[in-house]
Amino acid sequence: MLTTPGFCDERIHLFLARDLADGSHAHEADEAIAEIARIPLADALRKVREGEIVDGKTIAGLFLAAAVLGDA
Repeated sequence: MLTTPGFCDERIHLFLARDLADGSHAHEADEAIAEIARIPLADALRKVREGEIVDGKTIAGLFLAAAVLGDA
């Protein structure tokens, strides 16, 4: 998907991962992600509707996942 069409040609790719297992990884010194939390898709969609999740890329990914998984 284009992040800002008409302004730049930056593209990102969204992936749906299934059957994942918890694990750990080494954090980089400048890593921006402070915490990873697993929440049900329905809860994430509710957070979008309530304005808690406002990032457009995240919202697009959540709604695409819901469409693929039949939870839309």
